[in-house]
Amino acid sequence: MRLHSIILLISFFIGFIKSQYILNEISTFLDINCPSLSSSSSSSSDSTSSTSPSLSLLSPLFLSSSSQSIGDDSLNSIDFLNGNSLLESCQSTPSAGAFIKVGICIPNYPAYMYNVSGNNITISYYREDDFNCQNNPVKTLNIINGECYGKCENGVMSTAQFTLVDNPVIPSGVLLNALYTGECNGNYKDSFIFLSYQLLDFCQASTGISSLVSVELSCNSTSSTVRMFSDGGYCSGPSQDFVFPIKNVCGNYNAIQECLN
Repeated sequence: MRLHSIILLISFFIGFIKSQYILNEISTFLDINCPSLSSSSSSSSDSTSSTSPSLSLLSPLFLSSSSQSIGDDSLNSIDFLNGNSLLESCQSTPSAGAFIKVGICIPNYPAYMYNVSGNNITISYYREDDFNCQNNPVKTLNIINGECYGKCENGVMSTAQFTLVDNPVIPSGVLLNALYTGECNGNYKDSFIFLSYQLLDFCQASTGISSLVSVELSCNSTSSTVRMFSDGGYCSGPSQDFVFPIKNVCGNYNAIQECLN
């Protein structure tokens, strides 16, 4: 009886630890203090207008055609986290977010894992062929729970905030992506290791190849649509739509999308 009680106690604490997640919220908005494309030394004078914007902060959330990249989280990009602390800049409405399970290897290129010690969050990155995070990490990043990080580029400010949570709350009005284990039955809520979401009908600033662009996302039960405004207007003026099918893929890790509108 005593041994049984000890086992139950250990199981309780293991379950508690496994229930922890990192909530990563991102915001992007126009900022006149950010270097503009026209003043950037990397801009070329013969560039043509973009028909395929650089959406590095968005692509892992809903644009990629590869089911494996649903577990991607460019919100954790090394360049992003090497930015300055911008705590006051994270007060705007987050346009996207992700819940990442603590202590679980996220299969990606490269794979990564979150661990927590006190108020410190460590992200460990592994070799591109080490999908199970079995070897020593090739790089680690240390961030502070609740701290805000950001980068300023081409007229757009991007911020990301990382918060330790026990009970993920998925907002409504989003396109959701989930990577989950176990039976491939669409029941991701109890077994997901990675879950990201993007706000619907929310104007988000981004940068194209040669100009500032803005995008809005919409979805239904069968597809998602990214509407891109490429003339410098903030979700106004001429636009182009990119349509992508809703995913539901089975494998070692099951990947699913859901339109929660």
